[in-house]
Amino acid sequence: MTPDNDPISARLNALIAEYRSHLPERLQLIERLYAALRQNPADWPSMEALHLTLHKLAGSGATFGYSELGKQARLWENILHPLIESRTPPSSQKCDEMHCFLQQLLQAAATPDEN
Repeated sequence: MTPDNDPISARLNALIAEYRSHLPERLQLIERLYAALRQNPADWPSMEALHLTLHKLAGSGATFGYSELGKQARLWENILHPLIESRTPPSSQKCDEMHCFLQQLLQAAATPDEN
């Protein structure tokens, strides 16, 4: 059986295609949640939703051919975690740092791993 007609490879390729098709809406969600935090740094539901979304990307990125996306999501997730735990709103400096993470995340999403 060649890789082209292997049912497992076909299913994996379908999962990768599905992941890629949903990536833009996940990135838009991240942008909206980040914008909500810029507007109100103590918006805990937005911060927690952003953290969860980043956590999922951190875990799934490399699996679906976006290792740099996963890495950047993990770095940003690690910035948010202590803020959530301590219920400390991000400072303007942290928000600026998160803006850099957003730009790096978007760049990483635009450049999947080479096969």
